[in-house]
Amino acid sequence: MTARAAAALAERWPGARLAGSAGLDWAFRLSAGPIEIGPREAPVVIIRRVRARPRLLSLLRARIEVALLTVDGVHVEAGPRGEALARLGGEGMARPRDRAAGPLPPDLEVELRDLTIRMPLAHGPRALVADVGPLSAHIALRGAGGERHIAARLRLPGGGRGEVELGPGRGSYHALLRGLRVADLPPGLAAALPLRLAEGAFEVEVTGTRDGSRLAAQVRAVAERLSVRWERLDPDAVGPLDLRLAGDVAWDGTHLTLSGGRVAAGPRGGAEADVAAALALGREPRLELRVEARRLGWEALLAALPPQLRPPPEAPAVRGTLTGWLRAAGPLRDPGAWTIEGDLDPTGLGAAPPHPAALDLSRPFTWRAPLPGGGTRTVEVGPARARWVPLSEIPPHAVRAVLLSEDAGFFTHHGFDVREIHDALARARGGRRLRGASTITQQLAKNLFLGPERTLARKAREALATLALEACVPKRRLLEIYLNMAEWGSGVYGVGEAAWHWFGKDARQLGPKEAAFLATVIPNPVRFEMYLRRGALTENAEARVRDLLVKLRGADALSDEEFYEAWWAPLAFARG
Repeated sequence: MTARAAAALAERWPGARLAGSAGLDWAFRLSAGPIEIGPREAPVVIIRRVRARPRLLSLLRARIEVALLTVDGVHVEAGPRGEALARLGGEGMARPRDRAAGPLPPDLEVELRDLTIRMPLAHGPRALVADVGPLSAHIALRGAGGERHIAARLRLPGGGRGEVELGPGRGSYHALLRGLRVADLPPGLAAALPLRLAEGAFEVEVTGTRDGSRLAAQVRAVAERLSVRWERLDPDAVGPLDLRLAGDVAWDGTHLTLSGGRVAAGPRGGAEADVAAALALGREPRLELRVEARRLGWEALLAALPPQLRPPPEAPAVRGTLTGWLRAAGPLRDPGAWTIEGDLDPTGLGAAPPHPAALDLSRPFTWRAPLPGGGTRTVEVGPARARWVPLSEIPPHAVRAVLLSEDAGFFTHHGFDVREIHDALARARGGRRLRGASTITQQLAKNLFLGPERTLARKAREALATLALEACVPKRRLLEIYLNMAEWGSGVYGVGEAAWHWFGKDARQLGPKEAAFLATVIPNPVRFEMYLRRGALTENAEARVRDLLVKLRGADALSDEEFYEAWWAPLAFARG
């Protein structure tokens, strides 16, 4: 019996072989397995057991026709990006030969149990692996050969359900998956990604056409009460978030594209944006993503975001709309090599009635400044402070030195400098920490309203607070607050304190070289304390100061005489 079953299997499915035994019980039910399909040294498909139940009516006529085929324990090693499985199908190894009087009739029911599929999506030590399963399905096949119509009802892990219909030959298909929960997603895929989906439910509907390995479809996806966990995002899970996506998807085996996409966020989908994406799989997967929002309502945006991503209540209250677009393209696993472009227009935003906890930045206020050893100190940001210096009384070359060093486009951008973000990502390649992309308004948003934690959630809140500051506070007032709050040494805050700390003089008397030096201190103020102790600059520090003097001269902030005098002037520190 085993030999006959093995021969029949090899005849019907070229490349398939019976690796175990076969038998027939008293009711003429055939049982065989294990069955392997693909190369002997590395089978692509392994089936633990197959059971075939004949039609009773055909038995009475002395014929055997299969009514129900039960397939238990199917494991598929699809290969990188499904190449092994596609190659198997292309060679005809997994495609049964149709015969008019073969044991598989035109109408057949198939019960599939415990199906798992393993498919590496990329090569290398950080390769992503899609490990899908176990799945079960009841499949109905109607017709024969190229005219077969397939309808399947899927039973997914955790109680999810699905429906799949495939038209005959190069026909149409429709898939609808309901009740998918985050907890039931493939554990192998989840373990390969840094971002973990903690909670949520999904519904996905795909309708399209197929032509060989080419698929085209209209996709509708809904995620409800989505919660994600990622250490770089936030120590705790971030959510809930509701998302809806609709668009046209195409797949040719190596390229996945989304065009005409529309994403909506929030319980009522009030925050909407157009989205297009292209993912090219290979040894180094590449992604291109473009998002564009037109007249996005501020209130709808905040309502769509989880609480962990909303701006703090101390930030200015805002209402109105904003418009913007962002394009990012590059290797999926190397953001430092990405090209980033974009623009943001928040001119449609304006001040709203303030939150009771909001900080009134149009008037003097008190700020709790952090101290290097822990704790805070109270800083008056206004004329009541002894070392307060109004913007109009700070030497222009000191103001320009800070702007050229920290945020050259301060008076032209709307709170963000996309070019600087791109440059910072490039500098961060090789695992180095991302730094240098924050504008003056972003630094103010962080110092005024947020803590020192280095998470993406904090950056998101910082971004929204930055928009609020730009919409509600004049640029010159933002700059005045910044210059009187920036840290210029160990516990030294504001240009007034900095001038006394470093040079023992009033900030109004700062010379060009002193101003240039103070501007170079801001990125790492505590480390620069060493120059006070040694009483002089190192060669590298002197070079940085002179580079900034060149920029000041190039911006006409210094005359030729002032430039050359500052170039050779020594710095007389207050303590040395």
